[in-house]
Amino acid sequence: METIIQTDSHIEHYVSLKPYHFNHLRRFDLKQAEEYQTLILELEDETESGLLTLTFEGIHELGFLPRGFQPIPLYLEIVSIVERQWEGMNYQVFNSEQDVKLSFYCRHFRASVQEIDFDDGTVNL
Repeated sequence: METIIQTDSHIEHYVSLKPYHFNHLRRFDLKQAEEYQTLILELEDETESGLLTLTFEGIHELGFLPRGFQPIPLYLEIVSIVERQWEGMNYQVFNSEQDVKLSFYCRHFRASVQEIDFDDGTVNL
């Protein structure tokens, strides 16, 4: 039997940004719209010169249990669950670190990296 592996351009883009370099949670912003929730996470790199911004839409079954306060170590695994056909849920997101529990399902997500120039206070996309 032949196994078919589907690729997902959003996950490939996320992996290409080298998310393991961004290991400290800087921002956790959960917004409630009429129909769905949006979660925005900002993660800093070790040198605090860059930010990984992740925007998740259509959040379902959010669980977040930090262990203490800043800095919160966080590395997210994002996997496609399209084949499960769960009422529009396309991704499962979870933290692979044991100190923090963060997990949820979502419909869509976007990832981007910005460089921070602390000399003049600007963020470069």
